[in-house]
Amino acid sequence: WPAASRELVLTDVPILVEEFSKLPALLFADKELCDVKIICNGKTFECHKLVLSCRSDVFKTMFKNDSDMAETNTGEVEIKDFDDETMKTFLHFIYNDKIVDEKLIDTRLLHISEKYNVRELFLLCRSHLEKNLSFKNAIDVLVSAHLTNQKSLFDAASKFVWHNRGHLMKTESWKELKETNPKVANDVLTSMLNL
Repeated sequence: WPAASRELVLTDVPILVEEFSKLPALLFADKELCDVKIICNGKTFECHKLVLSCRSDVFKTMFKNDSDMAETNTGEVEIKDFDDETMKTFLHFIYNDKIVDEKLIDTRLLHISEKYNVRELFLLCRSHLEKNLSFKNAIDVLVSAHLTNQKSLFDAASKFVWHNRGHLMKTESWKELKETNPKVANDVLTSMLNL
C-alpha cells in the first residue's frame, strides 16, 4: 500500500472502532436478521445469537452447533423464572451496555445477570443495590445477596436490616419469606448474627 493509504487506514481506526461499538444497539433496533426468540411470560423478544453469545457464555453454550440443547434446533429459548419486564431490561443492557432507568435495577435483574453470567450487569446491580438500600428493598436484597453469595452486598444489607430490625421484621416481605422459605430466613438470620 502507498504511504498515504496506510495513513488513511490508521487514522480511520478510532472512527471504525466507535462505529463498530454501535453495532449491537443498531441490531437491537433492527429485527430483520434476528435468529433466536426469547419467550418470557408469553412475550417474545427477537434477538441475535451472536450478540447474546458474545455477552453470555451461558447463551453461547446453548447455541453451539454441537449442543444437544433444544434451543440449538428450535431457535427459541423459553425462560420461565423471570418476568418479561426484567427480561426486557436485561436484553436492553446486553445490546446497549446501559440501563434505561436506574429504577429498573432490582434483585430480579441481579439474579438474571448471575444466571446468564453477564458480569458487567451483575456488578452494576450489586453496586446499585448496595448503595440504595431502603425499607422497601432491604429484605429482598439481603436474601438475594445470601443466595448469590455476595458478601459485601450481604454485609451492607445486614447492617441496614439490623439497624432497622424493629420496623423491617414487621414488613410483609419478612413475613412472606418466613412463610414461603423458612430455611432461607433462618440461614439469613444465622449469617447476620455471625457478622
